[in-house]
Amino acid sequence: MSSVQPPGWRAPPQCPEAARLILEKAVNRYPVEYLDEPITGEVFSSIDDCETRLIAYSLVQGFDIVRAHSDKARGVVVFECVFHGAETRNWRQLEKTVERNDKGEITTDRQRNLTAVRQTGCKWSCRVSYKSVGKRGSGQKGYVLSVKCLDHHGHEMAINPFIFPGHKERLEEFQALKTQARAHRVSIIPYSVSRRVLECADEFGLRLTSREYYNIVRIKPVDGTDEKSIEGLLVAIQEAGFIYEPRIEDEIDIESGTVVSRKLLQIWFSHQDLLDAGARYIAGCLCIIDATFNTNKARLPIIVAIGVLSNGKTFPIAFSYCRSESHEAYTFFWESLKEH
Repeated sequence: MSSVQPPGWRAPPQCPEAARLILEKAVNRYPVEYLDEPITGEVFSSIDDCETRLIAYSLVQGFDIVRAHSDKARGVVVFECVFHGAETRNWRQLEKTVERNDKGEITTDRQRNLTAVRQTGCKWSCRVSYKSVGKRGSGQKGYVLSVKCLDHHGHEMAINPFIFPGHKERLEEFQALKTQARAHRVSIIPYSVSRRVLECADEFGLRLTSREYYNIVRIKPVDGTDEKSIEGLLVAIQEAGFIYEPRIEDEIDIESGTVVSRKLLQIWFSHQDLLDAGARYIAGCLCIIDATFNTNKARLPIIVAIGVLSNGKTFPIAFSYCRSESHEAYTFFWESLKEH
């Protein structure tokens, strides 16, 4: 019995298996005529419709487009390949190269020479403009596409078009993945934990990088010199190799669903080596948990769990800064310790 595939566009054989299903699903959402090569004279009701048509074509071909030039007053937009141009725009007006003094210290605003530049001078370009259509004198107008160049230069077509961030961002499935990740970020779940959860729920092989994950929620810029920055504190703890659990209180705007303010009530942290030592030496024996006062600049109580060795010496297992020695604080400490 032969299986018959449903009609629709199919990914080429060289397409990676992990991207095949989501690519075919994304392409088949567009009208079939959008997948053909664009031709001069195509008429659209808006610039966005024209852009959608070109995006569909670029997705099939293996590149992406950007709005290179626009004139809203005249209703003109020029679309070009993402590899257009020969150099970066350099909006910050940085120097061409990094310069150093005799001590080796950088004296220029530019900090790195080897920055990624993907411009290859590609000439692919299409223009859409608002003009009269139909018979002369009819008064009908629309956005008309004009093909300037369909040749690519200096780059190959991508086998997996989702290497371009624009194509990935347009996926409904990727936006759903970001929505889940946003909930994790609000709860301040580290990327390593969130990634495992998201990968189990994702059937299309989509991935969020560490940078994409941490950039989803930006309540305020992270400032390493600001002792009140919750984001900066947790990132620093994670980068230092510690395991942590935060107890936070969020104020959320009901209408938009965004976090308005965030208050850190308590943070529990430890290291895997300490937890392994605790499991080895104090399992079924003795674990002492107590708090100290006025031992830090913030004047916060710090709850400490220690183990006792057979020779009578102690070693730390876990720590927790909290606002007071309350029942909630000790419960959170104990639950976090048992979890890890």
